[in-house]
Amino acid sequence: MPLCIDASVAVKWFCPEEGKDEASVLLRRYEDGEHLVEPDSFFIEVVSGLVHHMREGNITADEMDEAVQCLAEFSIDAVSARDVM
Repeated sequence: MPLCIDASVAVKWFCPEEGKDEASVLLRRYEDGEHLVEPDSFFIEVVSGLVHHMREGNITADEMDEAVQCLAEFSIDAVSARDVM
């Protein structure tokens, strides 16, 4: 069964937040071949979180752009939010 990744966890991959170490464990599992799925609203929610961090001064615009580009390269299957429920 695939693991459904929440946007709040993905934001922690790129931003200094409480829980970053735990979120990094899931990123390593993905890098090791774990099958992840994402709700169809995932990218919108992640970008929203990244913009928030940029506005708060926690990351730069360049870091935000790099994070978005990195996410776009991930092979995480999108599933309907209804199916996730």
